[in-house]
Amino acid sequence: MLQFSDVWLVCEPESAGATQLHRMQQLMLALFPFFVVSQTLFQELSGAQEGGDAHNSEVVKSVLWFFRIACNLVLFARNIVASQGVDHRATRVIFKPTLGESRTVERRFRGEFHNSGSSEPPNLGVVVKQLVQCVDHHIREKASLEFLCRKLAFLPSMNATEMKEFLPEATTKTYTLVETCALAEQQLESRIINKKQELQHCMYLIENCLYLLWSHLDYYMLRAIPRTKFGLSYAKSVSEGYATPLTESAWKVTMEDISALKQGLVTMFNDSFSKKLLDIAQGEPPLVPLTHPHPTKKILDPPLKKGSQ
Repeated sequence: MLQFSDVWLVCEPESAGATQLHRMQQLMLALFPFFVVSQTLFQELSGAQEGGDAHNSEVVKSVLWFFRIACNLVLFARNIVASQGVDHRATRVIFKPTLGESRTVERRFRGEFHNSGSSEPPNLGVVVKQLVQCVDHHIREKASLEFLCRKLAFLPSMNATEMKEFLPEATTKTYTLVETCALAEQQLESRIINKKQELQHCMYLIENCLYLLWSHLDYYMLRAIPRTKFGLSYAKSVSEGYATPLTESAWKVTMEDISALKQGLVTMFNDSFSKKLLDIAQGEPPLVPLTHPHPTKKILDPPLKKGSQ
């Protein structure tokens, strides 16, 4: 069965299926802002479950599925952008050079989906927001993982009361100390495995958001800036030389657009944020290299590294 990414490779824009392909890509990219990592969303998700337990199995499953969908969406966007040839520079641009948040992000919690068939393309602000949110989430949840690992290591020295902290809240049966320890160990190991998967998904999003941001900046900063020739100024359309139905002919990149984009990114990539990125990169090796030999492979659940469990 062909996956979305496979369809892009076999259908050229000039083919008979170009209209359907365009529509499908618009629908997929319209979902992008709805799956931006948000601490508020995860807190609301926990509160929506009975008892408000963030470690409830249904909550954990929902969070992991959220990340899996987000990973597939960012991979879909990358497959559209990435070059399949020797030149690894982007062959297509799909995000407009602005950092304003999409209205879909603001309306996600109210369930107000905008017209997915609209010709309005997403902008780089959605990619940047996903990147920033994932970096913060990774740092926060990495600390949670370390806490769980410490608790697991000291579990044998805990008393029954301390162990009950890690038992399912619905547990009412009375256990012996040995049984309580075994059940607490099982619960902690399960939470550690789920947390590692969550961090792996988060890392995957960070890497691919950086790629999408870099590939678009490579074009906008180096190939779309208006140039002066023989005293005359002229600007290339974003769509010039980029045969893709996702790129609207109305897209024009001006010096004002580039200047605003630069200022916004300089503000975002400050010393504090750059240090966070470096800490993440040094603390955990990439799960899927940016030079992955099969960039079109559909990722539902990035595999755990050997020995990570």
